[in-house]
Amino acid sequence: MKNYFNAEIKNLQEEIRELCDSSDNKKRIQYWERYEGDDDYLWHATTKKKDEIPFTVELENVAYSKILKYSIIEYYSNPEVYVRESLRKIIWRYKNINDCSPVGKSILYWPGVGFEKSLFGFPQQFTEEDAWVCREELRKRLPIEELGEIDFKTNKVMIDTINFYHEMLNIVDDDFKVLFPQWCRSPWGVAWHLRGISNLLIDIYDEPEWVKTFLDYLTKARIKYSNDRRQLIGSGKYLCNIYDDEVLSPVISPDIYRNFILPTEIRLSEYFGGVGYWHSCGNTTIFQKDINRIPNIHLVHVGPWTDLSEAEKAYDEGIVLEKVVCPNKDVMQLEKTGIESLLNDYKNTVLRHKLTVRADGFEFGKSAESCEKGIRKIQEWVEIANRVFFDDCR
Repeated sequence: MKNYFNAEIKNLQEEIRELCDSSDNKKRIQYWERYEGDDDYLWHATTKKKDEIPFTVELENVAYSKILKYSIIEYYSNPEVYVRESLRKIIWRYKNINDCSPVGKSILYWPGVGFEKSLFGFPQQFTEEDAWVCREELRKRLPIEELGEIDFKTNKVMIDTINFYHEMLNIVDDDFKVLFPQWCRSPWGVAWHLRGISNLLIDIYDEPEWVKTFLDYLTKARIKYSNDRRQLIGSGKYLCNIYDDEVLSPVISPDIYRNFILPTEIRLSEYFGGVGYWHSCGNTTIFQKDINRIPNIHLVHVGPWTDLSEAEKAYDEGIVLEKVVCPNKDVMQLEKTGIESLLNDYKNTVLRHKLTVRADGFEFGKSAESCEKGIRKIQEWVEIANRVFFDDCR
């Protein structure tokens, strides 16, 4: 494959090396237990000190594509474009968002939110708005043996993913890492995507044992994928991440979580030696005491609709809380005094745990004016966060 952007990619890597060695970046590193992508794959780092509240900001891919003017379809289909735009995103964020996120020499290869479902024959839909989960579903309860195994050597999605990964490796210099996709979504989340939530809830009442067998199959499939991934990239066993956006109230009940979902997540934690990051954007307040039963969780997402004061009480003290704000309600639509009040509330609520605050999920309108307005508002939020959490001393 001919590298049309070779000179530009070389220059971008050199710029990142310089940023990595800067005094500001070294200061940012000090806030975290880990500071750049590793075999855990997704970078949601744990706070190092209890008396500091580092905060991070991240934009959605569609927002970066508008700022940096690249095609999302090309981004997901051309390894050169993926590498170039990933490097440009790293540099742009560092230079324009004065949060606590350090720079590292790693590129996260994320094939899209529907990646896990695509492994079962339901291809993702790629548009200029991002990669979307295929809308097709399993229309009936199949015997589990008919679903088959995911083999890195024969599964078409895996063959394409591995080839894309190796092409990226050939593009970057030896001191840069490319992080191969981890299976992140929970067994319940993949079951939801494959079967559809309406069907899955009916299944729970009609044939609960089939659902448990289905979830057991998906748990084993994830473990096998992770073992094959480790063999491919030559890594040891690493903490898993559990992305559980499909665990949310009032769509599912505590009994459903406790009886069907929790056993698979405990099993994953026991196999991987812990959970690096447990995530759900939904309201998880009523599930928190049960989530806390998962052994060795390092970091747990407390989303915009989840009660932070209840999280403070429900989770063991050693678990770091990641309080995530709503990008529209808590940033874009909030005046300065409201932002300051909200951030102070977080600061005063969490006393037992280490805390980090994250603002993500930002998307902008199509016009340049909309992008500029959104960026200015994010920068205003960052300025206030620096004042609240660090007394402007960063």
